Amino acid sequence: MIILLYFSLEVVPQVTRITNRGQLFEGESVELECITSGSRPPAEIRWRLDGELLSDAYLFVSPDENSTTSAVSYTPRREHDGKLLTCEASNPLLDNSSLLDDWRLVVYCKECRLFICLIV
Repeated sequence: MIILLYFSLEVVPQVTRITNRGQLFEGESVELECITSGSRPPAEIRWRLDGELLSDAYLFVSPDENSTTSAVSYTPRREHDGKLLTCEASNPLLDNSSLLDDWRLVVYCKECRLFICLIV
């Protein structure tokens, strides 16, 4: 008699981080990257800007399936200054498995106008 046993180990993401937190300038496109590791099966990654889902992100899973990288092209706008950018990694087979990294954006404006009114 032959007995075959199959084990499936499901693990939540262990590390999630946004890697390239450079200066952001209004109207200049940047490639943002988020890396997560430790999830079994590989993690799904979602990007959000102040809670709203960003689309068109690319996903790459390493050959050993231990890390997942997501990249998204993003063009900051003046009104994004102070908003929260979030990278959320989760195991697709486990509830409540999300691990987040976030970044409070500082967007530099190319041209800012300051009006001072003096009431006499």
